[in-house]
Amino acid sequence: MVLDYLKQNQAQITPGSFNGPRLLAGLDDALDPATVRNLELPALVELVDRTLTPIGARRLRAWVGAPMRDAESIELRLGAVAELAASADLREALSRALKPVG
Repeated sequence: MVLDYLKQNQAQITPGSFNGPRLLAGLDDALDPATVRNLELPALVELVDRTLTPIGARRLRAWVGAPMRDAESIELRLGAVAELAASADLREALSRALKPVG
């Protein structure tokens, strides 16, 4: 998903920089406003939001507000997060690639 976005926005990345599974779209359920309020999700987003771009912040809010319900998609996302958490080099390369993106 990140690679597709970078390509569409003509960010400079080298081939093979980021290899990972694609996350499946459309397999989530949007939470109603009462649930969002009762779970205090805006406070949670504010606490964990370390995004560097406006689009990243919007994506985080969307993910928190519409949690996945498909086990395979959840596992793919967890795998991607684990890969990023385990590799400072990969995080730095991704950060550099995303820096010019608006």
